[in-house]
Amino acid sequence: MTPAGMRQFAAVQYFLLLALQFFWHVVWVPPREIPLFTALALSIVPLIPGALAIALRAKSALVWAGMVVLGYFGFAAMEFYLAGPARAPALLQCVICVLYFAGLYYSIIGEKRAAKR
Repeated sequence: MTPAGMRQFAAVQYFLLLALQFFWHVVWVPPREIPLFTALALSIVPLIPGALAIALRAKSALVWAGMVVLGYFGFAAMEFYLAGPARAPALLQCVICVLYFAGLYYSIIGEKRAAKR
């Protein structure tokens, strides 16, 4: 796959992560101790700047968004380890984050290889 294709793959993973936050807190495991609106705000708002930058095709948007995704990966790993009912969405979030980083990594490597030619 080309570097541009891998960038698109990573962007799709980012938007899947954004959609997963909604389904996680509304459908799979609704919050018990805080209002739903607060849970959605805390989980979705940090992803919005990266989503806007990716949608506007900013040059280093995927790298900056990757820093946010790293936090979501850590949260998902902790949630998978500790929470019983949230294990399925946490595992899915871990997989999406790993796929995001794989797409980002291979797009960068592909660009570097193309620049050497």
